[in-house]
Amino acid sequence: MLTQQRLRQADANGAPADAAAPQRGGQALAAAYNRAPYSLQRLPMSRLEDLAERVERLVLRHEELKRENALLTQQLATVGGERDSLRSRLAAARARIDALLDRLPADAAPVAPVPASTLVAPGPDA
Repeated sequence: MLTQQRLRQADANGAPADAAAPQRGGQALAAAYNRAPYSLQRLPMSRLEDLAERVERLVLRHEELKRENALLTQQLATVGGERDSLRSRLAAARARIDALLDRLPADAAPVAPVPASTLVAPGPDA
């Protein structure tokens, strides 16, 4: 009885007619059990076409991301070079400032900053 129920289920799931035919003992059950599920046996043509289209889109997206990654890697190298150049220029500027500070006389009186309120803006005829 249990075997007949499973055969009916196999037939309802898309089993071929000969698989549901009565066979000796558990052969019918084994045939139904060993067969792939209906969803894996045959996909409707539209589903296959949809799947193929999706795979094509994924391949195109992958190629696009590879190109973008290469471009970003190149930009990163360029920006890294610019950063290194700026660091070098900053170090050179600091060295020049340190050299100028060393040239200042040590006993010179510090110069007081001039308040902004005493500064006069040049006129239009200046």
